[in-house]
Amino acid sequence: RSFEAERPRLLGSALDVLSQAMRLRQRVHLNRSPRMVDFAHWGYAIAQALGHSGDEFLAAYEGNAQARDEEALQASPVAAMVIELMDRRKEWEGTVTELLAELIPLAQRQSVSTKSQEWPRAPHILRRRLNEVRPNLAAVGIEIVTRRDGRQRTLTILKTS
Repeated sequence: RSFEAERPRLLGSALDVLSQAMRLRQRVHLNRSPRMVDFAHWGYAIAQALGHSGDEFLAAYEGNAQARDEEALQASPVAAMVIELMDRRKEWEGTVTELLAELIPLAQRQSVSTKSQEWPRAPHILRRRLNEVRPNLAAVGIEIVTRRDGRQRTLTILKTS
């Protein structure tokens, strides 16, 4: 009953914030573009419409993104082994088959189970796992670039930071 009594006021307040955010959104200019840049622009404007600093929103957003990336990397044995592979080099290049062949002994040396469901047993599954963690790896300075030369695809893994 109390919610029903407050519903018109809550809806009105939400629409007031939205209206103000729509005006503010046009003036939002971010120094750098985070992932989901449109969401960041709207979040910044909504934070301002609610009386908060847009920079507070960005700090919270970036903190959440960083935590999400760390969780994804920790949960993925493939990501962990790619990070380990790139620990002492700037670049790796080859096919997905060659990468899998390099990652398996590395995983075994690091006591990562190559028998688990998470570990790819075939190159096409490794490609899928790499695509899943590509943005998370990029967030820690490891970029994966795929090139197609005729029928063969080549991966280049670059350490960008």
